[in-house]
Amino acid sequence: MEPVIGEEIEKLTYELLSRQFTPEQENARIDQAALALENKQRMERELEENASQLVAYGDYILHQINAARDLNRWINAKDIQIYITDFFGLRYPGCRFKQLKEDELEYEIQLTNPAKHDLEQFLKETRYPDSTVLIRNDPAPIRCRFENKLVVSRLIPAEIINQVHPLVRFVSHTIEKNEEYSYPAVSVRLNASYLPADFTGGAYTFTVQKWRVRGLQEIEQLHFAALPMETPARLLPDQTAEKLVLTAALHGNNWLEARYMISPDLAADYAWNYCLPHSDRLYEAYVTEMQNKNADRADIQEKTLDRHLKNQLAKLNDVLEKHTRLGRASLAKATEGKMIKLRNRVERKMIEIRQRREIFHSKELICTGIVKVE
Repeated sequence: MEPVIGEEIEKLTYELLSRQFTPEQENARIDQAALALENKQRMERELEENASQLVAYGDYILHQINAARDLNRWINAKDIQIYITDFFGLRYPGCRFKQLKEDELEYEIQLTNPAKHDLEQFLKETRYPDSTVLIRNDPAPIRCRFENKLVVSRLIPAEIINQVHPLVRFVSHTIEKNEEYSYPAVSVRLNASYLPADFTGGAYTFTVQKWRVRGLQEIEQLHFAALPMETPARLLPDQTAEKLVLTAALHGNNWLEARYMISPDLAADYAWNYCLPHSDRLYEAYVTEMQNKNADRADIQEKTLDRHLKNQLAKLNDVLEKHTRLGRASLAKATEGKMIKLRNRVERKMIEIRQRREIFHSKELICTGIVKVE
């Protein structure tokens, strides 16, 4: 801590000697520097006290990253491309997406006028910070490239469509706004070589639910349930089900003959009577867990805010008393103003925490289908 204090004192000394301050301004600047040093010391003490927790949390994050990598829990450029082309193919017939090279995700995109109009209206209504040349009136197709990176080389002669591109946001907004948008039932063939060696071949029914919780944080989570159609009462472990479905999404092919080889009614019966009840039971437990975590988070934030308010008011009150004692009326008034603003800021934050103490939650089925592992 000594080097930090020494550095601050050197800066303060240089500032006081190099500028022409009135005695009141000098004292105010010294008080300000002292307050800043106290805050820095307090933050360092808190950081040292919480160091072990931070290390443990870092290990937890690394574990989650490794699990996400193992289960393919990430969005790749191909996912974005399919998301966009499927949506516009269904909702705006006539839009053209011409792939320039088979092994690359560069396309010439030409939207229809209705699509351009709706996209432009979305950008205006939401005041989205970025725009796109896809809405211009020029009938020539626009060269675009799908990427899963937020930062790419500027040398690429194409508009980059990534997770935050206006086109992706427009599609997401439209799907959420229009509840009638239906999620498909699918049938997929998957080569067993993409799965662990001990994975049993055969046909599997699966469902995917999206769980959404909004409190002090907003969290969305997908839950996967799957079972072998030969033994429907034996559900796969959740992570195994997730691995199966995500691997099928990445490496599977359409199983067009499924309706002739497996009874769709039987598959639907298994999904509705085995997979979904399993997900629903876990969802109730998940909501309870999220409510408890949210309440704990609210308690911590309220206590932290209250402690912060008391500490800051005590320091400002000392400054106020000093200014009053030395007859610095203008500085005393300014300090009182800081105290009022601080109380107001903390009170508004407290109101926000109280309002978000109770969570809002929802679940919806977003996909169901059959995977044939062979």
